[in-house]
Amino acid sequence: MHFVTRQLACVLLLAPFVLAGCGGSDGDGSPPASQTNTGTPPSPGSQLSGGNTVTPPATGGNTTTPPTSGGPTTTPTTTGGNSVTPTTTGANTAATPTTTGGNTITTPPATGGNTAAPTAIASAHTFAYVRGFVGDPHYGLSATIYTYSVNPLTGAPSELNRTVFPYGWRISPLLADPKGRFLYVSIARCESTASTTTCAYYLETYRIGSATGALIKTSELKLNIDNGPNEMAIDPTGKFLYATVFFPDRNPDSDYHPEAYDVWSYRIDDNGTLTPLAAPALSGVGGASYRMHPSGKFVYLSELGVRAYAIDSASGTLTPMGPVQAVHFEDFDPTGRFAYGTGFNSDSQEIEIHAYTVGADGTLAANGSVQTLPLAYGGASSSVRVAPGGKFAYVLNDYAQTISTYAISPTGTLTIRNTVTLGETSYPYGIFFEPGGRMAYVWSGYIYGPSEGVLTYTIDSGTGALTRADSLSAYRANSVTFVSTTD
Repeated sequence: MHFVTRQLACVLLLAPFVLAGCGGSDGDGSPPASQTNTGTPPSPGSQLSGGNTVTPPATGGNTTTPPTSGGPTTTPTTTGGNSVTPTTTGANTAATPTTTGGNTITTPPATGGNTAAPTAIASAHTFAYVRGFVGDPHYGLSATIYTYSVNPLTGAPSELNRTVFPYGWRISPLLADPKGRFLYVSIARCESTASTTTCAYYLETYRIGSATGALIKTSELKLNIDNGPNEMAIDPTGKFLYATVFFPDRNPDSDYHPEAYDVWSYRIDDNGTLTPLAAPALSGVGGASYRMHPSGKFVYLSELGVRAYAIDSASGTLTPMGPVQAVHFEDFDPTGRFAYGTGFNSDSQEIEIHAYTVGADGTLAANGSVQTLPLAYGGASSSVRVAPGGKFAYVLNDYAQTISTYAISPTGTLTIRNTVTLGETSYPYGIFFEPGGRMAYVWSGYIYGPSEGVLTYTIDSGTGALTRADSLSAYRANSVTFVSTTD
């Protein structure tokens, strides 16, 4: 018996800055990092998908184009080969959108005696930031961040505005500060001539308007590297950002060389500005993806196995906690006591869903029996995600075009509850949950076309069953990042 993971299959095909299944995507429809694969994963092809069509948005609304530079800037002393350029005037500022929703609670005046004026309690908001595009696919598309407000009662989205980047720029999946203050975007600013394309790589920081969700660029960090980060993560305290970087000069041929990858680390200050720390934080880790433990005390790097690293709360230093474990692991339950992953059993030709308990030292131990799903025609490509609340886990079976719901017991074991099949030409590449756990947002693609989009499903609170609701307006949307704020 042997197992094959998507991380390995994907890193073998890695190209500069194209974030393939092991590290997200730059918008070309590559499957997400967490999935496992035994062959070529189904990738979106070259036409809009039937049934689940995402129509390019109409021109208009609140659209902004971030300039390549703007406002007076100051350039501090560079650290570790990276330069930080704060933007004092917020050059890339999205127009203030019209907000919808928001839970505003007003305290009624006291009765009798002296009546006090009503006291407004802070309003809670949730926003969804979606990576997509605008433009005509025949003439060129521009990378775009779509901003949505999320209804506090239903989890349904309403588009607010768009931040459009210059043509030729590429952006990675978006990364949010856990405290809801900042959004981080990895950007390749590319320019092409008849014979060459050159790119400069940056990490940009955007402040999130707590009441409106508007994005205001506050700083940028230039990365003096030949490729953008393959994968990024922020620790749950919001103090450190980690990025996996590929160095082509260490990759002499087309084979996969783990030594060609490093992990770089950055400190996040109160203004969201990134300051490079000791570089690299780790070396030779391969195309590793990150899984942050909810406690913030350690992180797992997944690459040809899984290894836990302790996070120093003062310095952000990563220290190995034990040996590499040959386990399939992709997500935690909210408490951090249990972990889940998928893999492919080449002997039985089945997809396996694994449950684990998490030890105090980060060790993952098998928990309960292994669940299985049949192999679909074309290959095995799967991933698992746990919904907020920790009651249900959802397994995406790409080639079968299904999403299966599993109930999570108090001891962390899994029991299958139901399965939903997507449209005839839709393949589930990723699933995202709004913080209230009322709605799931599914990144869906079409194997024969470039069309991809995000479908929304309501979640039954009792059974976890998914019911199709709608599609996002974002054109070729392929990742969703949720942020909760209080104003």
